Amino acid sequence: MRFNYQDLGKIIVSLFFVFTSNLMNGQEAPEVNRKFFNIDSLPIELREDIRETEKIEIFNIGTEVLDRNVIIADKVVFNKGALASINNFNWDYVIIMADEFLFADAQVGAQIIRKLEAKATRPSKPYTPSARPNAGRSGRHGNHGQKGINGLVGPKGDTVKIPDLWLITNRIGIQGANTNESALVNFKIYVPGVSGSRGADGGDGGNGGKGGDGQRGSAGPFDCRRGPGNGGNGGQAGSGGRAGDGGNGGDGGNIYYVGPESVIDVLQFTSVENYGAKGGEPGIPGLAGRPGSGGARGSRPGLCRGGRSGSGGGNASPKNLGKGVKGVDGKKGNTIAYIINDVNVLLDSN
Repeated sequence: MRFNYQDLGKIIVSLFFVFTSNLMNGQEAPEVNRKFFNIDSLPIELREDIRETEKIEIFNIGTEVLDRNVIIADKVVFNKGALASINNFNWDYVIIMADEFLFADAQVGAQIIRKLEAKATRPSKPYTPSARPNAGRSGRHGNHGQKGINGLVGPKGDTVKIPDLWLITNRIGIQGANTNESALVNFKIYVPGVSGSRGADGGDGGNGGKGGDGQRGSAGPFDCRRGPGNGGNGGQAGSGGRAGDGGNGGDGGNIYYVGPESVIDVLQFTSVENYGAKGGEPGIPGLAGRPGSGGARGSRPGLCRGGRSGSGGGNASPKNLGKGVKGVDGKKGNTIAYIINDVNVLLDSN
């Protein structure tokens, strides 16, 4: 008997639709790992924000960027195909809390996402150190130029933290339905981590200092009273700075469900994407500086001879101070369900 892969595909698709249909028809939810809520489950700053935020009657969510990170309402209504985007990564968390979450269309459902085009900012390359000053002279001869300053280490790439998402409600329903029971809805949460940025390039090395010029010679009528001084050698070039390490990949967003068991039975079927992101690539090492030029020998007046000009400084050694390393990949975020009989007790909690 020849195996038909197309038939297998049809069977899998059929089973998927049967399974989905069963969920939407309210069959018993599978068991999940849940925690019973106590007041310490909420960080103290969240408790304060919940108590201090004014509760409104209805908060509608359409296709929009959330303009606040704490929403407290009697009802939060997700319009048909609602798409709420979290774009502010300076927030530590986003709280959406209501007596009821109502969906205008259970099949079309709603989504909460983080900003799709989010990127970690790449840091800037460090400044280049100034060249060493001319070396000057000690006695007749020019001093050797100083070694150029090594380039600075490139800063590590940036990492973006996704705000924690807290969904707190006593009931999930369908707008207009005549029931107090929570109902299954098509709900998606997309909060994967953001890739770490590339590390900054290492700073360029500074130029070596110029060697000091030799003292000029001094001639008499029939002789040389003082021969010219030697010029100093130029300073060695500074090495390029070490490349900046890649930024660590961001962790996926942490998601917290808080409500009665009937709410958790619904939210556990939420389609969640909160995987960690890749670490960033390192920058490149900085460029080496230029060697300093040698100082000039002193002048040779009259019968004066001798003296030599200084040699140019050597190239940087090493050429640079090394490569950076790739950032560490981010981790998958947590998804935790807390069971509580009535979320409104959080409005008065201490």
